[in-house]
Amino acid sequence: MKNQKKKGYTLIELMIVIVIIGILSSIVLPHMVKGRYQAQYTACQANLRNMASALEIYHTDAGQYPKEGEWQSKIFQSQGGNPPYMHPEPRCPSNNQTYGYEVDSIDYHNFTTHCCGIHHLIIKAVTEGFPQYNPRRGLITN
Repeated sequence: MKNQKKKGYTLIELMIVIVIIGILSSIVLPHMVKGRYQAQYTACQANLRNMASALEIYHTDAGQYPKEGEWQSKIFQSQGGNPPYMHPEPRCPSNNQTYGYEVDSIDYHNFTTHCCGIHHLIIKAVTEGFPQYNPRRGLITN
């Protein structure tokens, strides 16, 4: 009876396993967070392209882009019984804000839409206010 071996793990073995799990999670977790913001950034680019398509269709119908103060009502709400050019209004996936819009006030034949989100803080290569879309330059990432 004295030669029986006790089954189980020692405290040192458990501590080593906990340290290994901690090291692995500290390596994996930052990549998962950055991947989330990268996905939001990609969704943001798709939203900007879709809004640009709706603005282009509006330009074809009206002969100019909508003014800055009325662009959301002209694009995202029905007008005179006609369906909206785009519905629902897209929002930035990172902070649920609406997208920015600027139009050339001289002739209303050029515009720029931009993101007001926070994914640029996580993805180091992206500056604040980007991505942007402009019909002459296309998608501008920074």
